[in-house]
Formats: sequence, C-alpha cells, structure tokens
Amino acid sequence: MVTLLAATLLASPAAPIRVACVGDSITYGYGLNEKTRLKRNFPGVLQNLVGAKFQVKTFAKPGITIMDINWLPPLMKTQEFKASLAYKPQVVILMIGTNDANPTAWAKADSHFEQDLTKAIGAYRSLPTSPRIFIAQPPQLIAGIVKPAQVSNLENKLYPRLRAFAKKLKISYIPTFSVTTGKAKHTPDGIHMSEAGHTAIAGEVLKAFKVSRLVAN
Repeated sequence: MVTLLAATLLASPAAPIRVACVGDSITYGYGLNEKTRLKRNFPGVLQNLVGAKFQVKTFAKPGITIMDINWLPPLMKTQEFKASLAYKPQVVILMIGTNDANPTAWAKADSHFEQDLTKAIGAYRSLPTSPRIFIAQPPQLIAGIVKPAQVSNLENKLYPRLRAFAKKLKISYIPTFSVTTGKAKHTPDGIHMSEAGHTAIAGEVLKAFKVSRLVAN
C-alpha cells in the first residue's frame, strides 16, 4: 500500500524530491579523495542511483554526537544541522551514533541518548514539508583497530536502542551491518568507509526507498 507521502512525492514530477543525508564523518565521507568526496560518499552514490527525480545533499560534520554532553559537538548545535532544516527536505536520512558509542560519551547515554535524538527528529517533523525520516544504522567498527569497548557499545547497546527508538516513533530503520560486517576492506581505518563501503550503504538506502515506494522496484 502506497503511503500518502509516497503517493504525493511520486505524483510531483516538477521539482526533484529533496533528500537530506545528515550525520558525522562517515556520512561526510572522511578519508575519501576530497575532490570527488561528494560524489563518492554514500549520499553521492545514492544520487546516482535514484537519478534526477531526487536531489540528494550531504549535511554532515566530522566528530559530532547525537548527545549534547559538553564533549564533542552535538548534532543540533552544528551549522550543518541548521542548513539541513533550511533545505526543507522531503526525505531525511540520519546516520549518526558512532562517536556516541565511545565509552566517554556512552556513560551518559541513559540520560541523553533518546532524549537528544527525539529533539533532533522533532525538529525535522516540525518542518512544513513533513519529511519522511529514515534512521540508518552506523556501520560496523573493526575490533583491533578501534577500542573493544566502543565496538561493544555500538553493536550491543547503541544498535538495539536505535532500532527500538525507530520502532517507537514509527521511523524506517535501515540496517547496514550485513554489508559492512567482517569486511575490513570497506573501512581502511576501522571506522570510516572506503568507496566500496559507501556504495554498499547507498545500496541499502535504495532498498529502503523501494520498500517505502519512494522509488519503483
């Protein structure tokens, strides 16, 4: 069954559907060649996959967290977040949380994680465009390169909370673990994605778009 939002988007051939990809250094494409980064990161690859019907833009800042805990810059206080709101997106893909899994940050998760994420989602839901929101799971970290505690927090604590949060707020959840797990070639430094990793993530986003009827199967 086609949702009302999907039906409206599919029936509007005039202007491209605005897609905001919001996140940290992974969405940014940290480590990619800067000259081609915006074409090779997963938002850029997604743009190529969905074509001219969509306008996909990257709104990402390296080294940020969901949580506002006076440690790393929180998402909602960044210029990139404000710019993503001003873009008036019709679709939002939010992929963030890797830095929150750091033990220093995760110690405050019970009092901040869901609360601060709720505020960010609320800011998008208050837009006049009523965007369709997707939460994309941050990709796997590679143990042995990244501290084991951060790997454990991400996989055993943050992932379940993100899934539960998405279910509670009726937000589409995009898993990425299957396309990054065990594939060290996708992450040269244990955290950030290679071009192959970004391509794999974009493929998972495209699958979610198809399920949501934003693009045809």
